[in-house]
Amino acid sequence: MENIIESKRGRQKIEHNGFLFLFHKYNKDEDLKFWRCEFFNSKDFMCKARAKETQEPPAVLRGNTLQNVPTPILAQVPNKQAIKKIIKRARIEVEAPPAAPLSLELLQLPHNYQIYKRTEEQEEQFLLADSGIYFEGGRQQRILVFGRASYGTWAHEMKEIFADGTFSLAPPLFSQLYVILSRKRNWVFPVLYCLLSDKSQSTYERMWALIVNLWHDFEPQSVSVDYETAAINSILITFPMCEIRGCLFHLIQNMKKKLAVEGLTQRYRSDAEFAVQCRMITAVAFLPIEDISLAIMSFDAGYMQQELDPIIDWFVINYTGRMRMNGTRTEARFPPTIWNVYQRTLDGDQRTNNIAESSHRRLQHAFSCCHPSLWKFIDTLRCEQKSRDADMAKCIAGEEPPKKANVIGRQMLES
Repeated sequence: MENIIESKRGRQKIEHNGFLFLFHKYNKDEDLKFWRCEFFNSKDFMCKARAKETQEPPAVLRGNTLQNVPTPILAQVPNKQAIKKIIKRARIEVEAPPAAPLSLELLQLPHNYQIYKRTEEQEEQFLLADSGIYFEGGRQQRILVFGRASYGTWAHEMKEIFADGTFSLAPPLFSQLYVILSRKRNWVFPVLYCLLSDKSQSTYERMWALIVNLWHDFEPQSVSVDYETAAINSILITFPMCEIRGCLFHLIQNMKKKLAVEGLTQRYRSDAEFAVQCRMITAVAFLPIEDISLAIMSFDAGYMQQELDPIIDWFVINYTGRMRMNGTRTEARFPPTIWNVYQRTLDGDQRTNNIAESSHRRLQHAFSCCHPSLWKFIDTLRCEQKSRDADMAKCIAGEEPPKKANVIGRQMLES
């Protein structure tokens, strides 16, 4: 039975399980007393509330907490299972995320991590698709797709798509984050965030299948991507009539990587004539497709410096195909229809996939770390979505997106 004692100031104290509590107040009917720990407002004895405020596993939390507990008190500490349940209840009260899952099979998303709250009164599904566990390549695989469920109402308008993956933002247990963006008027918005276990073609195919099953009207006319064979093939299998648009920027970057492999980077930086001839190789992307073959033949006619022969061979094998005896060309890894920007330039369409790269940079700034926990990943995505909602409101209101810095600079020079 609890002992009631009197404090030095004449207030009632109660002793319970070796701790002292001060009388605080009665309830509304004055038939129930409320008591507080005597150190409730003390700065010297702050309760750390680690069960609620940290995501340490119960075993770690228990071990760290009991390090400085006197031996006589240890005998009164509840057993491991009881403490585990206490911690679980405490975290449920504050909707705290569970401990980090140790495997894809053990990964379970609480309900509050599956929804997106536009306002306190409006919420919608945020976890849009979950492939469940499947085995491929000798290991467990899983795909999670996040995004606003309400975006499905304009999936039929998503005709111009930009897609790209990043590895640094993928939470543990996943290999990459694959972001899908869509143009809406003159704006471009991320519409889906896909967590993938690897970057194989079959994984991409599963991802697109999940999206099509989610949004039946999703049928893009063009997809701008990096030069990744697995991703390109998966798009063509899922959307046979879709136009694949390779990124001009990455085409140039790929050439520079080949220069580095051949030890020609310093020559490229210091020899202006050599650099111009290097750029002429990728500049064929601006020619009509029917004129590309003639341009490649001029490279082979001795016009280019001999040191560029391996670069030309690399470009021919991967991007145009070798010339056969009958005048036709072998099938290239990335045919000109993918990387040619002649018509895109005339139409004023995007020549690069830098919009997706820009989205990655924005996310990296928001996360401020690499490989965040899954719970931080979802929380940060939802915070970022709030900002995107503001842009969407401007788009619906008829506002134009902010002008790019280079456009503004050109206008300043012309004025």
